[in-house]
Amino acid sequence: MDSFVGKYERVSADKYDDFLKALDVNYLLRKAATVSSPVMEVSRDGDVWSIKTSTSLKSMELKFEVNYARFSLVDSNFFRD
Repeated sequence: MDSFVGKYERVSADKYDDFLKALDVNYLLRKAATVSSPVMEVSRDGDVWSIKTSTSLKSMELKFEVNYARFSLVDSNFFRD
């Protein structure tokens, strides 16, 4: 599973606006989402996996252990410095 470790960037947003519309996301949030450039970084420290997603407005990190039924959301902020 170490093959998942790395940094990923969105290369296309084809039909993303349609998808967000189907989820009933309002117009301004849809436009903000479609022009953002999210980066997702997957890392591993022993049995603990981390998935950090960042845009210019928001970042979020999800940490979890495989075969463990609990997760925590850390470092979730709406505006980065």
